Amino acid sequence: PENRTFHFEREHLDFDTKQYILYPDNCKTEEEKNDKSHFVYVCTKGANAEGALQNWDKIREQLEKESKEELQLAYSDESDQENQVPEER
Repeated sequence: PENRTFHFEREHLDFDTKQYILYPDNCKTEEEKNDKSHFVYVCTKGANAEGALQNWDKIREQLEKESKEELQLAYSDESDQENQVPEER
């Protein structure tokens, strides 16, 4: 899906990317077809691949920051759930 393609578009990369969708042959409905489909990404090295690599230090810092933020969010969500009082029924 489109929400994955940003991984191939970061500043330290230069790919020409093609996306293919593989659908199972035995699907009976469109919903089943969409649920069971698989995505294939074919990347080839772009013309500016060597130049894009010069951005790696900046991108690495950004990736580390995003990772720390995601961990903090995950742990804060767990902490919030542990501290919640169960609802009475």
